[in-house]
Amino acid sequence: MNKALREAIAYHEAGHMIAAWRSRVKIRRATIVPAEDFYGLVDHESPLRGVRLEIDGSDRARLKAEKAILILLAGPAAQRRFRVKSWRSHHGRGDYDGARDLALRLHGSGELAAAHLKWMQAQAQALVAANWRFVRAFARRLLQDDTLEYRAIQEIMVAEAAVLGRRQGRQ
Repeated sequence: MNKALREAIAYHEAGHMIAAWRSRVKIRRATIVPAEDFYGLVDHESPLRGVRLEIDGSDRARLKAEKAILILLAGPAAQRRFRVKSWRSHHGRGDYDGARDLALRLHGSGELAAAHLKWMQAQAQALVAANWRFVRAFARRLLQDDTLEYRAIQEIMVAEAAVLGRRQGRQ
């Protein structure tokens, strides 16, 4: 794998990581070591645990589905923000397919699902932009170590938050 692709994958996975972290979804590990069916992976708890969207039309179920959609869409958003030219539609196909499936399960209508996805995509882009410092820190560490376990992810968040706090304190 060439350096440019490896960087793009690291930023893509870092986008998933920050969305999961900010959504309070526990991340078990993240990796940019490719396997047969993926280039990188963030292994996290499912935000949809205990919810059946086809039956449960509650606000709670919708919010859990939106967390899952946000996590899916934040990977492509981070990769595009890192380097627009690194983005190819096939890079996020699984992410978009998963997000589209969840939106369709929520709404049942293609038109409503498409509108909701567009709004969620804007949310993912805003989340990535607001947390770019953390995305960059995750990506750099993934490029260094290939795989991050929960403890390393937690250490990065704490360290970057401390730096950010010190900078804000000086202003």
